[in-house]
Amino acid sequence: SARPDFPSENERLLLGVGANQATVVLQRHLAERALKRSESRFLEFADAAPAMLWVTEVDGTCSFLSRGWYEFTGQSKEEGQGFGWIEAIHSDDRPAAKNAFLVANGQKKEFSLEHRILHADGSYRWVIDTGRPRFSAAGDFLGFVGNVLDISDRKQAEQALDATQGTLSAVFAALPV
Repeated sequence: SARPDFPSENERLLLGVGANQATVVLQRHLAERALKRSESRFLEFADAAPAMLWVTEVDGTCSFLSRGWYEFTGQSKEEGQGFGWIEAIHSDDRPAAKNAFLVANGQKKEFSLEHRILHADGSYRWVIDTGRPRFSAAGDFLGFVGNVLDISDRKQAEQALDATQGTLSAVFAALPV
């Protein structure tokens, strides 16, 4: 300004308030960019992981399933999120798996369970589903984070071992004493 008394005390205060507001807006913008960058890295990591990763909210609804889940089950994002993931669980295993998750969610405690889920090829595969509660820095429960791993090969090996042991037991029982 060409005014000789510029800035007046009021104008100086207004300029200070404006500068503070600009700083706050800039800091918020930078924090939002950092958060988006961090979220993008997490999603890239989760989608590249060999496991099927998932996140739930306080009410137990699933808010994130990694690409591995969708490729394994053939579910779409709309089908899997919320409580839709339960539909992929074998009907014989569904009540127990759902109950185990809901109890863990209510108690805010870790869980691990084995059950079968529908594979994209139409077969059922054995998985181990593990979850841990998430808490905020203030200690508030935020939901769960977990993963699902295909353990079908292990289950087949266990069944083969059981069958072998059963056969051996039958053979030994048939031997004369």
